[in-house]
Amino acid sequence: MDYRLLVKSLRLKEIVLMTGFSFAGVLFTPPDLWNDWLKNISVLFFVLIYVMAVYFLNSFADYESDVKSQRLEIIGTISKSKYISFFVVFCALFSSLAIYIDIKTFIFSISAMILWSLYYLPPLRLKSTYLIGTLVHFIAGIFHFHSGYCSFADYNESSLAISIYFALLLSVGHFHHELMDYEADKAAGNLTTAVRIGINKIQYLRTGLTLLTLIYWIVVFLMNYTSKEELLVFLVPTTLLLMMSALMKQNNVKKFQIISRALFLLAGFILLGIKITELAKNYF
Repeated sequence: MDYRLLVKSLRLKEIVLMTGFSFAGVLFTPPDLWNDWLKNISVLFFVLIYVMAVYFLNSFADYESDVKSQRLEIIGTISKSKYISFFVVFCALFSSLAIYIDIKTFIFSISAMILWSLYYLPPLRLKSTYLIGTLVHFIAGIFHFHSGYCSFADYNESSLAISIYFALLLSVGHFHHELMDYEADKAAGNLTTAVRIGINKIQYLRTGLTLLTLIYWIVVFLMNYTSKEELLVFLVPTTLLLMMSALMKQNNVKKFQIISRALFLLAGFILLGIKITELAKNYF
């Protein structure tokens, strides 16, 4: 098998990017708690395996429609039965690591996986329920954040407030993915919110939710849940995301995705640099 095709079919690049919602939780814990290297490595593998399990579930559940989609047809390189096998194995792996790391990490991650199962699988298949699919993304986003956060610290009022910001971002991303998959979902009979209300209205929803996310992040800072540095690191990409959502049309969905991912990936690395600098000051 061509290993480049295998990497593409497993969507490894996208998986690595989506680990950011759990790693964001880690970045908002005090850096002086990152002193156990075995635990750090365990968390790294846990998050990666955890997100891979979600994507294997997605590929299994949407296999028939995805292989007909120009964007996702590469998924057909692997048989549908293999995806569900991968899902079961990786669930066992991430659960074992989560229990080793912290029981709260296990509870949050397994709760998110239950939500994703309800989202993708019959009989409920909440993906095709009006706006409920976005609500699933929002709640799962809070769980993803805390699966990382609780690997090092106990959840609290501050972590909940910050996690809601990232959950809102994930919900914005969900609206955008519905835009990207509009034609494929419509052809497959998937009654997503975008299919139900049309492209123009879903774009308005995406922009409105992005504006809410921006305002909310400022409120989080004013409530003293974040530092000035943390505010600025994510305020800039969220503002740019709002501008792109308002100005970019349907034919620019791929460009929107690439730019928005790059912006928040950069923000994550900047925050990591700030935290490492803080950590270094404790030793020198």
